[in-house]
Amino acid sequence: MKLYPHQPEGVAFLAERDRAYLADGMGLGKTIQAILAATRVGARRILVIAPASTIPNWDREWADWGPGIDVTCVSYASQKKLAQAQQGAGWDLVILDEAHYCKNPNAKRTQAALQLAAEAERAWLLSGTPMPNHPGELFAPMQALWPRVLQQLGVSTYMQWVDRFCQYRRVHYGRGFGEPALKIFGSRNLDQLKPHMADIMLRRKDVEGLPPLRVHLSRLPKDAGFERTLQQTGVDAAALSRAIDAEETADDSSTAKLRRLMGEYKAPRIAFQIGKELEDGAYPKIVVLAYHHAVLDAMQRGLADFNPVGFRGSTTQAKRQEAIDRFTNDPTVHVFIAQQTAAGVGINLQVASEIVLVEPAWSPDDNAQAIKRIHRIGQDVPCRARIFTVAGSLDEAVMGTIQRKLQMQRDLGLK
Repeated sequence: MKLYPHQPEGVAFLAERDRAYLADGMGLGKTIQAILAATRVGARRILVIAPASTIPNWDREWADWGPGIDVTCVSYASQKKLAQAQQGAGWDLVILDEAHYCKNPNAKRTQAALQLAAEAERAWLLSGTPMPNHPGELFAPMQALWPRVLQQLGVSTYMQWVDRFCQYRRVHYGRGFGEPALKIFGSRNLDQLKPHMADIMLRRKDVEGLPPLRVHLSRLPKDAGFERTLQQTGVDAAALSRAIDAEETADDSSTAKLRRLMGEYKAPRIAFQIGKELEDGAYPKIVVLAYHHAVLDAMQRGLADFNPVGFRGSTTQAKRQEAIDRFTNDPTVHVFIAQQTAAGVGINLQVASEIVLVEPAWSPDDNAQAIKRIHRIGQDVPCRARIFTVAGSLDEAVMGTIQRKLQMQRDLGLK
């Protein structure tokens, strides 16, 4: 099997380092690069910690690229298996896939996974979204695997890290990573951090061989139906305006209600538009992602004539793979509808070249991860991703937040 031109560099980058972060963009083959690097360094006892949805893919890739090597794969969610892995210490190599899962230093899965990585002879982190929201999310892996960087920066605690690299304010809702609860809305001093990240992280976003990807913001009109929906739910225009003007209100219960409301308003209108496109033969297959069950149900009803398949967070792994296989192999299945939190990472839907995000996430990297389900190595036709918004609504606040987070990533050299 032949590697793509960018992959040998990634293999060498990992193999030459006991601690490394491969942060290639989604769909560029990080799994294969890690497997070949593990083979190159002669690792024999290997532990892979990954989201449950990606473990079947790891099993397949190891069989293809690293047969005969002793590999144990466990999910971040399985505290019992993580504890068993700790008892069986002495790992030659620990690989943390989708390593941005380890962004909260107080989370048990973060502590367990990073402890295993720190105790291993080698530890490699893989993620196309190493900093989904703000620089505070880099502290936990840096503290566990690159403490010398913290020493050089004169930082030892999470709050010191946040004070150095983040703009934040105290909030009255939710709980941050430390006390008191914090709302991080920006970054600073990233010029001090950027050289250190360049030493430990390899990141390629664009590579030869991938077809063009066009991301399009599609605006829906705000009509009388929108106003009626607001009245029925008891949300007035003033509340909506306050939510739009806020820097980010994703943790506020009233905003969560408005988010669901927006999705329910948009779903039948988006389904109608997609249905017309499928009837006209504009494309053979499309992926549709949303968050709320009511929104997914509405999309399912609106596209019932096109034999939709998909899954949600509660769907078993076997049923998820069955849906993916049907969408990939059955020409009568035209639509894949899934919950973005469940289908946004680790699956391959490149049989489609069209994807729609009904309810865009607050994190730009979450949206990018979702889009990369179709735009990845092996795709051979141009792709289009559409994010549907309603002008003058809460969607505007979401898009503004996305732009602020993208700027932080650019400042750190991640975009």
